[in-house]
Amino acid sequence: MNEEQSQRWQATVARGNWHALRRVETLDTPMRPGLIELQLEQFALTANNVTYALLGESYRYWDFFPAAPGEAIVPVWGAAKVVASTADLVAVDSRFYGFFPMATHCRLQPGEITGGGFVDAQLHRRELAAVYNRYERLPADAGKDESLNCVFKPLLVTAAMLAERLRNALPAKGGRVVMTSASSKTAMLSAFCVRQLFADAVPLIGITSPSRVARLSQSGLFDQVFCYQDIDHVGAGQAASDALLDFAGAGQWLEQLHDQLAVSLLLSLRIGKADWQSESGKPARGPAPETFFAPREVELFFAKHGAAAYRQRMMMLWSRFLSQADRLCQVREAHGFDPLSQLWQRLIAGQVDDQEAWVVRP
Repeated sequence: MNEEQSQRWQATVARGNWHALRRVETLDTPMRPGLIELQLEQFALTANNVTYALLGESYRYWDFFPAAPGEAIVPVWGAAKVVASTADLVAVDSRFYGFFPMATHCRLQPGEITGGGFVDAQLHRRELAAVYNRYERLPADAGKDESLNCVFKPLLVTAAMLAERLRNALPAKGGRVVMTSASSKTAMLSAFCVRQLFADAVPLIGITSPSRVARLSQSGLFDQVFCYQDIDHVGAGQAASDALLDFAGAGQWLEQLHDQLAVSLLLSLRIGKADWQSESGKPARGPAPETFFAPREVELFFAKHGAAAYRQRMMMLWSRFLSQADRLCQVREAHGFDPLSQLWQRLIAGQVDDQEAWVVRP
């Protein structure tokens, strides 16, 4: 194997045990017409990717990038450059942001090509969630915000659609939004989006671990912050007016919050699973928790408002958030497979600080 080939790899996991990454060398084989090959420049690695692995079978995340039998590839969001092309209208050196395998290289089949990007038209992806199949064209040179783009833009879809769901569900006055794992990136971005869409009219209550209460209180995103041990201080609000957004997935706290908010709880949504080792639980009181799946909410938004309105909403929220992102986290980098593997282990063990935003340069 020559030196160039040895630098081509993908990280796989066992389908039944996704805790350890395995480096699999890949070959530079001839491309059939209509394909492009991209070399990944950087991709984000967050708890969001652990959720993809946890839900790999049930939500078909394993199906985006096929691997050998019994193995799977965890998807990531990142930026990549076209290094070879047999497709019309997509030139070598073009750069794109989107959904990629955890790897050094990736081959896609561009379809619906526009000045803004393309859709991967490979047959196996046509029945998968459409939001993951679009690739956005990037400038020729990476800007200073591109790492933040890789970390937060995937989370913005979930956050924006959560805020939209709440806007349609909560009463005009009196409602509150309570979030578990409130110091997670998705929760903080969701709090930001709720504030934008509700013009600060809805009180936001964050629940987090004791060591993170002070910092989260200083973020300005939440009106009140409690640690999990003080959940009983939250108290019930007006009847059928509150929403609970569960980013933690820890059954004990979910049940306790349902008990506290039973009368006032209008909506209970499960989003991700920051504490993936805990049982989710089935609260006995209040509305049954509903699993929130952002791609489905995007489809509903498209049907009601159209694609142009969706793009406008996302651009508005992203531009406003970007001006504040630096104070919420510090971008850090890992280079190569071994640091990636170590970072994956730390993520699974819950040992990555919420203030760290990690990107990997494979």
